[in-house]
Amino acid sequence: MTPSFVAAFERFRRENAEAAELLFEYQIFNGAMTPPDRLLYLARFLEAYHRSAVAAKGNFVQRVIHLLEGPAAGAAGVFGGTPSDLAEAIRDTRNFYVHYNADDRARSRHGVALDNLADRVWCVVRSVLWSELGLAPEEIERILKTDWRYERASEGDL
Repeated sequence: MTPSFVAAFERFRRENAEAAELLFEYQIFNGAMTPPDRLLYLARFLEAYHRSAVAAKGNFVQRVIHLLEGPAAGAAGVFGGTPSDLAEAIRDTRNFYVHYNADDRARSRHGVALDNLADRVWCVVRSVLWSELGLAPEEIERILKTDWRYERASEGDL
């Protein structure tokens, strides 16, 4: 690792403390999490990162679109549609599993579709992190393509 990479990581931790903590907790407990919990952790990361790195303007979908079109561009192969489509799928599923409102159930993901959405968002989160560390979208995509979750998540539409 180069000193600039390490410095970028230290800056990320310092400037995005909440997002960094969520990322580390996710990595520690991921294996014991249910698919809804995986998605909720990752959605919380996106919210916390945007709040600290960009300034929280707009609603959840607008903030996620901003990330998808910016630092998460290296994960575009897993979006399964437009940035808006993915952001809305994340919002709808997050809202259902947070509030358990029956009206949100039809728009949210369940079972394999939920696991697939969580894999898509995990690729997005890593793209955001690696972008912070100075990697270009093309480099991020090359790294992501080595992961079976990327392959599975990029196989079809949302």
